[in-house]
Amino acid sequence: MYWSWQAGYKFARIDFAPVGGITRPGDDNFNGTSFNFHLGSTACTGDAELGEGVSCEKANRPTIRLDNFKLDKTIHIDYSRLVSEINLSIDQGGAAGCMSGSTDPECLSMFTAIGLDLGTGENLSEQQQVVFSLNE
Repeated sequence: MYWSWQAGYKFARIDFAPVGGITRPGDDNFNGTSFNFHLGSTACTGDAELGEGVSCEKANRPTIRLDNFKLDKTIHIDYSRLVSEINLSIDQGGAAGCMSGSTDPECLSMFTAIGLDLGTGENLSEQQQVVFSLNE
């Protein structure tokens, strides 16, 4: 998925439409209908469309280790664990949900859940992520 404003790509996109929409405290004009989690590299420079090399300060590429993985296993993504510390009907600032922004309040707990450090875009620990597992 192309991420035009970052001159790069998103690796994951999960959008959720909370019943009743999304509000933002202190902003009566804000009304959102979609709470988003878009994971991609950020702080990118260069323009691939112009043939330039693109480099990104924050890779935001989690390493997910699943013990006993085999090709016939199904990977389970537990969305409830990804958003367990967030009220999906209230956005605290930034883009509605998390678009991998280092100052977006919703991103901190979501990045931790997938095993990434929001400030650096680096892996915390392969075993720290709580979102991905194998269905046995």
